[in-house]
Amino acid sequence: MVSMASGFRFLPGSWLAAIFVVLFHEIGHGVAVRMASCSVTEIQVNGFGGFCKWYGQPTLLNRLKIVWGGILAQVIILFFALLIFNFRKSNFDLFFESFLHTLMFWNFYGIVFNSIPMAPLDGYAGWPLLRRYYRMWQINRKRIRMRNLKMATIKIMARQDQVVPNEISGRKTNLILEKIIKEAVSDKTCGPENHENNKRN
Repeated sequence: MVSMASGFRFLPGSWLAAIFVVLFHEIGHGVAVRMASCSVTEIQVNGFGGFCKWYGQPTLLNRLKIVWGGILAQVIILFFALLIFNFRKSNFDLFFESFLHTLMFWNFYGIVFNSIPMAPLDGYAGWPLLRRYYRMWQINRKRIRMRNLKMATIKIMARQDQVVPNEISGRKTNLILEKIIKEAVSDKTCGPENHENNKRN
């Protein structure tokens, strides 16, 4: 790359870092593909960026990991680059300074740019998949809560020797629990001590 601060000099370190970031980005996609038990057919880096070709039938969560795997790889690079920059004891030579500068600043801009929801960037498929996964997570969480609520209702009814229906809907569960709570509260407020007090009065 060409640095304005260095008098428009060609900096091989910057170009090497840029190629490394793009390659590591595509490798991040590839690693996520392999972790999803799918197959990578090709990883290529060119003048316009790069791409990772793969095939398979991943789950929604694994597809989400594949789409965001490249940006995650860039975040890892940024983390280690900042770590080296902050804990270095002396200045590096021009090659490594330009290399590290590109790993930090150019890489950060690449992360932000790739997150834009616009084709063919990763954010175009990544954000809709993230929203879809979040909706499914909410639905599953609600199902688990209803299942636990039904199990608690059945246990309480069994302890009180009540007839447990074969199927309990969510609304019926709430009504049954509300009735049991009211009965428990009334039994507590109308215990033996309260009966004795009423008799004395």
